Amino acid sequence: MPRGASLALGAAAARPPSLYASLMGGSIVQPATPHRRAPEPGGYHWRDAGHVAWWIQRMDAPEEDRRARLAFLAGLLPRPATGSPHVLDLGAGHGAVAAAILARWPDAIATLVDFSAPMMAEGARRLAPFAGRYRYVEWDLNREGWPPDAPGPFSAVVSAQALHHLPDARKAALYCQVYERLAPGGAFIIWDPVRPPHPYLDAVYAAVAQGEPIPAVVPAPSPPDAHSETIASLDAQLAWLRAAGFVAVDCFWKEGGSAIFGGYRLVAS
Repeated sequence: MPRGASLALGAAAARPPSLYASLMGGSIVQPATPHRRAPEPGGYHWRDAGHVAWWIQRMDAPEEDRRARLAFLAGLLPRPATGSPHVLDLGAGHGAVAAAILARWPDAIATLVDFSAPMMAEGARRLAPFAGRYRYVEWDLNREGWPPDAPGPFSAVVSAQALHHLPDARKAALYCQVYERLAPGGAFIIWDPVRPPHPYLDAVYAAVAQGEPIPAVVPAPSPPDAHSETIASLDAQLAWLRAAGFVAVDCFWKEGGSAIFGGYRLVAS
């Protein structure tokens, strides 16, 4: 599971059903028996239907926390001065971020880029209330270049729990590509795991998340794996955003090793 994706300490309290709950917390049609698959370089384990079903079950459980984070992310997006918002969602998965934005802005449209067939199939089911306002584009973000079916420009670009799978050089190049396709006045907002600036903090965040005492010493490092090796530090990613051309760059929210950060392409004065 993407590190930092689950932050709630318990199941959300019962509440009246809502459109969001039907999209984010409702039962899913599982294409396979849920099972966790070991992470693979480039995030290719997300093409496994059983792994997708396992992850969606875990993400549906802490609905209240995710709803707050997604609402916060959507709130960071500015509306264009004219016309309807056109939002690009990179590594869109089953459409959680796009659903939050489409619910917030009834006139918005969204282009969702992903390479996982089971994720896109689940997204088609969950995004049914927004039929005609979204479309999926199949593309592997590990590849150089840009999906030809998503030329832009876009009023906003978002990504959640996806870009950390990319090597650092590809992340930095992608940030430049996003800037080039973002309309002036638009925003690029990312919710992703970030590498703590010191190994001890990694242990602190893990202990807090599990309700355990904070360790007194730095634990022995865990063996490297395909998932953690490509998680970049927050400082590095803010620097890549600035190098791409974004001027107003910041971390807007952070809890442990999970952060919402990004930048704005300002209108020239």
